Amino acid sequence: MSSIDSLTYNLAKYAASVLGPLVEVTPHHIENPKDFVEKIKGFKLQEYKVVTSYVSALFTSIPPDVAIQVVRNRLESDQTVQERSKLSVDDLVELIEPCLKTTYFSFGGKFYTQVHGCAMGSPVSPIVANLSMEAFEQQVLHTYTGTPPDCGSTT
Repeated sequence: MSSIDSLTYNLAKYAASVLGPLVEVTPHHIENPKDFVEKIKGFKLQEYKVVTSYVSALFTSIPPDVAIQVVRNRLESDQTVQERSKLSVDDLVELIEPCLKTTYFSFGGKFYTQVHGCAMGSPVSPIVANLSMEAFEQQVLHTYTGTPPDCGSTT
């Protein structure tokens, strides 16, 4: 559902412009199936274990409070955020919160509030969802005690 003309649309659009450059910095990010095929070209699969995952209903699976903390952590560690915004990290987080937590929609002549996950249809939600997944991935990889994943070497 589109959030164009919603109360938070312009805030979310601005937040998306600030957060967008923070996404896809992990070497494990896969854009789409074609990107996956390109990344595994040259691998001899009998020598590797291929692990993939797919998240169903991603936006509604990420608690907004968790997403907001991920955003705060990423903004605090970003050395270039002041090049994209004159707002402080606290101000940016305060701006993003209602964009993720405030979703109203109508269906069948009735109004509803989305109560689970990040706002559907918001320009900032896909970015926040990707940042959240990257943070989850880093947490998993940080605690993994086996051989770390190989993300592109074909040796």
